[in-house]
Amino acid sequence: MRVDVISDFVCPWCYVGKRRLERVLERNGDLQPVVNWRAFQLNSGIPPGGVDRALYLARKFGDSTRIAKMQGHVEAVGRELGISFALERIERVPNSLNAHRLVRWASGLGGDSGELVEMLFRSYFEEGLDIGELRVLCEVAQAAGLSRVEARRFLLSDAERAPLMAEDREMKRSGIQGVPCFIFEGRYALSGAQPAEAFDPILDIIRQGSPAPAIPSAL
Repeated sequence: MRVDVISDFVCPWCYVGKRRLERVLERNGDLQPVVNWRAFQLNSGIPPGGVDRALYLARKFGDSTRIAKMQGHVEAVGRELGISFALERIERVPNSLNAHRLVRWASGLGGDSGELVEMLFRSYFEEGLDIGELRVLCEVAQAAGLSRVEARRFLLSDAERAPLMAEDREMKRSGIQGVPCFIFEGRYALSGAQPAEAFDPILDIIRQGSPAPAIPSAL
């Protein structure tokens, strides 16, 4: 069973969605899932050096009380899933393109890029690291068992930059406006960090082999 996960590393609900999906797949191992991590940028206009997170949140949400309430909710949900959100440690909102490029590079090596994805989320949301920085990305790659030297060489090139930007635009044109979004077998979509039981109807349909029209997207 093919599962395309469309997400962004600066989205806390994508981290939550990843954990919930993992729980679902663990108890549905008979479907033999193959997970593909697809790039989506919520903030593609952020400059390469990122922006101050406090200012970014103030401009986007305004009310500090509202921001505190939203972050408290995310942290509470995270604790239920074993995620130790430390949002107060995050100083900058990075441009996430290079993080997505790193995952695409790792996927091209033929291995499972899931560990790298996990470490990128953890580095940003639990350790407060700037995953827009070249040094941080190389360290994360090395911690995930990849070559730091090769990762740096790749990130300093333009490889996969244009294709990923084009893919991001195509996904948005096809109707995907929010993440996470999970697409099963290229046909069945579930949007948002849904509870585990929300996946069950789709998985039941897949088991039954019921036909459905393909989703028109870049996938």
